[in-house]
Amino acid sequence: MSLGLRKQFPEFEMDEFTDEKLVTVDEAVNEIKTFDWTTESRKSSELIEQHAEPTIMLQNLKGDQLSIYSDDFKKFGINLKIAGFIPRSSISTVGTAESIIDIVKLLNNGDRTLLIKKLEASEYHYKMSFILNVITKFASKEKTRNSRETVRSEFLFKINLGHTVRKLFWSILFLFMAPVISLYAVIIDGKEFYLELFLWMQLVLSLFALPGIIISINHWINNGHWKVYFQKGTNTFFIVTPYKKEVFDKKDFGKRIRTENSSNAPWNSFEYTTLVKSDGRQLHFSNLLVPSSDMDRLFGRIEETTEKKGFQIIKDKKITAANSVHMS
Repeated sequence: MSLGLRKQFPEFEMDEFTDEKLVTVDEAVNEIKTFDWTTESRKSSELIEQHAEPTIMLQNLKGDQLSIYSDDFKKFGINLKIAGFIPRSSISTVGTAESIIDIVKLLNNGDRTLLIKKLEASEYHYKMSFILNVITKFASKEKTRNSRETVRSEFLFKINLGHTVRKLFWSILFLFMAPVISLYAVIIDGKEFYLELFLWMQLVLSLFALPGIIISINHWINNGHWKVYFQKGTNTFFIVTPYKKEVFDKKDFGKRIRTENSSNAPWNSFEYTTLVKSDGRQLHFSNLLVPSSDMDRLFGRIEETTEKKGFQIIKDKKITAANSVHMS
């Protein structure tokens, strides 16, 4: 029998692998032994953006998968997924690459019972519950990407007017609701126009419209002149303004704070993320500039906290002498 072998490296996306190749057991074991686990694990630990862990994945003819990776304690972690309508998954830890040889042989032979018993006898073993396997099966959007050509290596972010207008949809709707209703009543229904009623209606509806407009202006003032460049696989990024260009290292930031709305108000789609440097300096990124999902990916290994505000006006956070962040 043969095994399908794929690899992941720290510069890969979570769903990205090398092309699969068929190998014998001896070739698979040799791949595990010669893989530079130390270097790749070091690269992984230093990279701030969300990324794949150095991994070797083996799959037998039944579809059972064995993912091998190096954990934080210089041992090897093993994820086993037994194929089926509801795949069964488990996580184990073994001491050395030599310990994996028998496990690889059992995978190749397709002997699921002995393979599971072998892993259950390892240093650490956790079997996922049936419910968790069901949730993983139907909730995950698992996909595999083998081609490196589909992966972007550079990212440029700047505020887009169309994106801003879409976030202001409800504010614009409330702002023009009174004139539209009044015109409809006068022109279509032939009713008399009452200026006082119109002004009161416009005033009340504007209370729902103006906060979003004010927030968007505030975000444009802070980020509208920025262009932010990121390059995949590095910790440096650039902020370019009409006046200067600054280079930043993600490792200089110890915390990120996401400020989002605390209600279902019409302006609740506005958010911003604050990056706090060790020297106390703060950078604020509106989600008009960099979407929150991209901030999670690009700064995935920096501790994040979330604060809720009624109005997501960009401003500095209060920092103590120890550089800890207090929600205000």
